[in-house]
Amino acid sequence: SDPSMCGAMMGAYIATDAPPALTQETISLLYANSSSKIYQRNFAVDLPGSFDICDTETKLPILVDFHGYQFNLISQRYWSRWVVFQQQHEQDFILVTPDGSGDAITGPSFPLDTKGWNVLGAGGRSQPSAPGACDGTCYDWKEDYVCYLSQLDEDAAACIGNYSATCATMSAQNDAAFVEAMLQRVITKYHGDPERIYFTGQSMGGLATLDMASRMPAALKPAAIV
Repeated sequence: SDPSMCGAMMGAYIATDAPPALTQETISLLYANSSSKIYQRNFAVDLPGSFDICDTETKLPILVDFHGYQFNLISQRYWSRWVVFQQQHEQDFILVTPDGSGDAITGPSFPLDTKGWNVLGAGGRSQPSAPGACDGTCYDWKEDYVCYLSQLDEDAAACIGNYSATCATMSAQNDAAFVEAMLQRVITKYHGDPERIYFTGQSMGGLATLDMASRMPAALKPAAIV
């Protein structure tokens, strides 16, 4: 950390009675099939009132809170109430709320921000079991799924309009790589403790807690799953 920034940054982390302001971080990652094409992912960081950017000796535990399907970091931050708990009870932990992949091709049929997590094969593509079934409805599920730019990046025939043509239910972006890079940023920039990492999540975010925990490198394995 830059010592000259210590005084300026300290003022941003003083606990108040009002909900804390949203602090967002952005990470750039490469698409799997490209050496130059990048996409950006966001996450929120909430720090306790005791946080001191100049104190590099104190390592704070990290709690990662995954939102559910069709939600985002903003809704999860207030739905789970971890940010309120952190503030009202003066708990010394770093709350990290990641945002799911935001590359959905929205349209009249999918006006919502269909963010989620590529977990347990959700981003995998499969062919319908009946010829001509992909007219906007995946045969096996009898349900429409939005298509994603990352799916098109891997297969030009992955979409019919803004529908999935291959029954992929989620983005093809590498969420495990995103979570690993996010944790490294928090450990480096905010003095997070790599030996005290905890995952929790809602709905599809609950699947993310299990899937992401199993795919993290040994140095970033969560100590527990809430």
